[in-house]
Amino acid sequence: GVYGEASCAIERGAGWMRLNEACPRIQADLCAADRDLADLLRKARLPEPAAQFAARAGSPGCAAQN
Repeated sequence: GVYGEASCAIERGAGWMRLNEACPRIQADLCAADRDLADLLRKARLPEPAAQFAARAGSPGCAAQN
């Protein structure tokens, strides 16, 4: 996979798997995605959803990665 077997990115259990949002690599990827989505939504002239993604990208967890 993209993150590798030893990565903290994916949590697995009996019959399930999910992203581990506490994993630093996942946090960085989610912050980048929030910034990209905010930019695309601004360009599409959708200010309200753009503001929501921009706010998430500006949260303390994301700000520490910029």
